[in-house]
Order: sequence, then structure tokens, then C-alpha cells
Amino acid sequence: MNQFLVVFRKELRDAMRDRRSVLSALIYPVLTPLLIVIIFQVAANELENPPEMRLAVAGVANAPGLVQELRSNDIELEEMEQGALADAVRAGDVPAALDIPASYGERFRGGWPATVFFYEDGASRRNRRTASRIRRVIAGYSGTVGALRLVSTGVSPAMSQSIQMTTVDLSSSKARAAEVMNFIPMLVLFACFMSGMYVAMDVTSGERERGSLEPLLLTASDLRMLVFGKLGAALVFALAGSSLTLVGCVFAFGQLPLETMGLSLSIGPEVAWVILLLMAPLAVTATAAQVFVATFARTIKEAQTYLSLFMLLPVFPVMFLSVKAPALTAWMAPVPLLGQYLLITELMAGQDVPWAYVAMAGLVAVALGLVAAWGTIILLGKERVIFGGS
Repeated sequence: MNQFLVVFRKELRDAMRDRRSVLSALIYPVLTPLLIVIIFQVAANELENPPEMRLAVAGVANAPGLVQELRSNDIELEEMEQGALADAVRAGDVPAALDIPASYGERFRGGWPATVFFYEDGASRRNRRTASRIRRVIAGYSGTVGALRLVSTGVSPAMSQSIQMTTVDLSSSKARAAEVMNFIPMLVLFACFMSGMYVAMDVTSGERERGSLEPLLLTASDLRMLVFGKLGAALVFALAGSSLTLVGCVFAFGQLPLETMGLSLSIGPEVAWVILLLMAPLAVTATAAQVFVATFARTIKEAQTYLSLFMLLPVFPVMFLSVKAPALTAWMAPVPLLGQYLLITELMAGQDVPWAYVAMAGLVAVALGLVAAWGTIILLGKERVIFGGS
């Protein structure tokens, strides 16, 4: 135990002096909440101040009633030749375009469906919402005219609808907020991998590059205490960065204008403690795995190459859930990253999660961390590592 404390204090003191290690643990917790606030502030401003609806139209004189309806809904019309409509939409000059053929008036007066051509760029995220709003205006005008035609013939417009369906949304505002913010758990879990990474590299490949690892290994009386001392120093930074990221996200949620978006999200102390309980064991797994992988590297640069792949791991649950959105079950809870992601998402949505699931996720994560630590002990016991081989 004395050797563990000596190594732990030494590595922790060296890490605190290393500006790169301190920045890796602090800059992410600062930038993540700031990023969240900026993203949702921009989204809220777009909802409060939607862009002007502009529509390029060819054949304005062919449909005076439709044109009047569009203008009454604050849609700015730009007359354009029919051949230029598609090019204008592709170039992004206008969000959408409408081609009204010369046959429109005759078919409209005859009571037949009058065809119009609506041009939009479905791949343009900037104009897609505006085009959808204009489409709804045209569809509403079509429905109103159709209802008036039925009334003029003495038929109730309700006769055209055999079923009238009313949708009742049973989701809570918290659940909707969790669905919109499904990337937040990924950012929180990312801190477990980011915060202690540079310390994990420095205590292994860094010392190997400086030539100080070999004397340390040769003089160590207990290799296990040496490894756990190094692992403990890296784990302190991982836990500190994860905790600061969680605190920053909780603070950021309080600054978001979620009410304007019809959402509600507040993470109380109880929920925050449960999320921290989920993150801490994962930090053990991440740090132990990083120390193990970095032990293979002979230089810091080589370790960065290996550990850069670890930064992809928190993205895997999001990729999996984008294809399939399963309900949280017992077998998913102990799956590293996937279990923590689903449990944090449920907590953000205001759902109660079984403590058994939290315990399973934590125990499996700690067990994997111990396996990685044991692998490091075996690896450092080999002569080729001591004498700088690959």
C-alpha cells in the first residue's frame, strides 16, 4: 500500500504540473456546456424568428385566388419564368418555387383537380422547413376550396371524411426534451475517455520515451501497486473531468430557453448523483484500457495514434440507436457504453430506472477495468517492455 501511495502521489504531482494533462481535463468540461447552450440558443432563435417565406412563381395570372391566399399568409412572391424555377431552387436563391400551368384556371373552374408543380430541394436543411410551411399553406387552400364546393352542392364537407382521427401525444415535455437532446449522453460519456487520456499516455509511453520507465520497473518491489498507482493518477483526472462535465451540463440546461421550444428538462441532485454513479465505473474502464493500450507504445505520438481510436467508442451507441431504437432491457444494462447511454437517456426523460440495472452496468465496467489493469501488469512484466522493445 505504501508503494501504491508513493507512485500515486508522484504521478499525480507530475500530471498536475503538465499543462497538457490539466487542459485535457478542464477544456472539455468548459467547452461542452458552452456548445450545448450555443446550439439550443440558435435553434430557439430560429423558432422565434423564422426566416421569411419566399416563393418563386411562374404563371401568377393563372391562379389569382391561390396567389392571394399565399400573399395573405405573408409569403413573398417573386415572378419568374418557368424554365428558371428549378435552377433558382437548386442554387438556393429561393426556398421553393411554384409552376402554375395555363390549364389551371379551366380545370379549377370546372371543378376538377388543378395541377401545380412545387419545386423544393429536400437536401437543403436551410430551406426545407420554409418549403414545408409553404406546402401546408397550399394544402390548406386546397382543402378550403374543396369544402366550399361540397357546401355549394348541398353536401356536408364532413361526408368526405369517413374517419376523423385525433392524435393525443402522451409524451411528457421531459421525454420530448430527452429525445431532442439524445446527443447529450454521448458528450457526457465522452468525458470519461477524454479527461484522463493524456495522463494515461504520460505515465506509460511518456515515461518509456523519457527512459524513466525501465529503472522504475526494475526497482519496483510490487508491480501491481506500481500499475494501480499509475492508474489511480489517471483515474483522478478522468473522474474530475467527468464530474465537471456533468456539473457544466446541468448548469447549461438551466440556461436553455426550452420553454419556447415546448420542452422541459431539469436534472436535480438525485438524478445527477445516479448519472455520476454510471460515469464513474465507466471512467475506470476507459482509463484502465487506455493505460493498457498506451503501454504498447514507445512514444507519446505513437500512443496518441492508438488511443485516437478510443474516441470513437462513445459514438457507437448513437449509431446503433439511430438504426434501431430498442427499449431498455436487462441484457442491455451491463453492455459497456450502450447501457450507460440508455440509462442516462431514461434519467433525462424523467423515467425511473431499476437500481439493479445501474449496479449491473457499474459492476461490469469495473470488472473490465480490472481485466485491463491485470493485462497491463502482465505486459509490464515482460523484458521486451522493460528494455524498450515493441
